[in-house]
Amino acid sequence: METKGLTAVLILKFNKFLFFETFFFIFYILLFKLHLYICEIKIQYENIIKQYLVVEEFTSNVVNKASYGIVKL
Repeated sequence: METKGLTAVLILKFNKFLFFETFFFIFYILLFKLHLYICEIKIQYENIIKQYLVVEEFTSNVVNKASYGIVKL
């Protein structure tokens, strides 16, 4: 009789262990997906900054050439 009770306690503890393991496994998967999403946003932000710098350099070159032409006149 006592072995059945001990078996039941062990099964309940094992089920509790599985519940927490499953919960943490799902939690870590979600955390990893969040990490990937943040990295993707960071890459997109860096690309936007690079595009802005290219446009800024182009416009500064145009302004410099235009001002050089005005000064030369």
